[in-house]
Amino acid sequence: MLQADQPQVLAGSAGGGATATPHRRDSRYAWYVAGVLALCQMVSFIDRQLINLLVTPIKADFQLSDTSVSLLIGVAFAIVHVALAIPLGRLVDRGHQRNTILICGVLWSLSSMLGGFAHSYEGLFLSRVGVGAAEAGIYPACAALVAAYFTRRTLARAMSIMLLGPFIGGGVSLIFGGTVIGMFQQIGNVTLPIVGLMKPWEMTLVIVSAAGLLPVLLILTVREPPLGAAPEGLAATPTFGEAFNYLRKRASFYGFYYPGMALHTMAIYAVPAWAPTLLIRRFDMPLTSVGFQYGLVSLIAGVLGMLSGPTLAKWLARRGVNHAKFHGMWMTAALSAMLVALLPFAPSSHVALALLFAITFSYTMPMALASAALQEVTPDRLRGFAGAINFVALSLVGLAIAPTLVGLVTDLIFRDPLKVGWSLALVVASAGAVAVILLRRALHGYREWLPAETEDA
Repeated sequence: MLQADQPQVLAGSAGGGATATPHRRDSRYAWYVAGVLALCQMVSFIDRQLINLLVTPIKADFQLSDTSVSLLIGVAFAIVHVALAIPLGRLVDRGHQRNTILICGVLWSLSSMLGGFAHSYEGLFLSRVGVGAAEAGIYPACAALVAAYFTRRTLARAMSIMLLGPFIGGGVSLIFGGTVIGMFQQIGNVTLPIVGLMKPWEMTLVIVSAAGLLPVLLILTVREPPLGAAPEGLAATPTFGEAFNYLRKRASFYGFYYPGMALHTMAIYAVPAWAPTLLIRRFDMPLTSVGFQYGLVSLIAGVLGMLSGPTLAKWLARRGVNHAKFHGMWMTAALSAMLVALLPFAPSSHVALALLFAITFSYTMPMALASAALQEVTPDRLRGFAGAINFVALSLVGLAIAPTLVGLVTDLIFRDPLKVGWSLALVVASAGAVAVILLRRALHGYREWLPAETEDA
């Protein structure tokens, strides 16, 4: 393993055929790479979450229940997403980070566009499956690239930059999507050659998804870094069984980290999935107002929360707190769970939006710290695999289960569409409480398996 201040030569291409160009880790180019990866993550979340804004017109057109809508938002996306994450993570560990992002980015944009041409619930469901399949490789590849371009001293901050993408994307999808659908609601239905009649929400899917192709192509300016040394006792390219056993023997960390972060991530997926519907149903906010106002809340609070995580860890470290990253993680996870529990009591849309700002700020704060901690404990040749397992856990619990569970609780327990805020509070706050317990247990494994040269912060 490299020391924190040791320079590393980064290869010029994935295949190794190009002339190698020397670059120090933590260089200006490395920060440029983090910015490009943030853009790619942003586009993926625009295409992933745009449909959350379109729930009301989709539900009306196809005569759907909340449960059917939640399947479209969560399960449809997660089916192949989960199945492909680990194989793509293994591909990343073989040195194909950049090309994985490029191919996946083109495919998820095209799949999202096809959703606008579906004209049926089944077709829209299949397009969401395509988006989920294509986005399966984005996190493992981005996380591995960041870990290769930065030393441990700057890793948390670099992760926070890279992970700004999802939260900027979530906000942009609402703001841009709300603007586009508002424009087409004024225009009305549009008839296109060959395709035929297109409704405002269908045109919104096509236009916003198409706009995301250009940022994805910037990944061509990123050079593929060389792989680090294999973990001691493992082959240069560990088999699936060897990789799995490596993590299993360190279950005191991974066994608590994965489920803990997955349960925390329920807030990150459930709140944006149902907050627009909550604001529309309970406070009669117009769709375009929800898109702009909640989109702005998500964008600003997400960015501030992501950037504040590493700052909190440094503040704790300066006050003598060992392993400050992990302490920052469980503290902010606990705060987000408590804030979500207050959501049903909001008396007005203004109070609800202010509370959603605080919720978004708090649930984003642990994410860069968690990603950095996972990369610190995991050796180079297993980072794609470990990141893919993390991705699977987050997708199964946060993406597939969380939105659907909120819909089921609304339909089956409260039996009142206006009680969706209570469903959010019950599901997310309960999951958050368990997440805090698991993350505190994972801290013991983090101390045990953290390499000696890594800084405590």
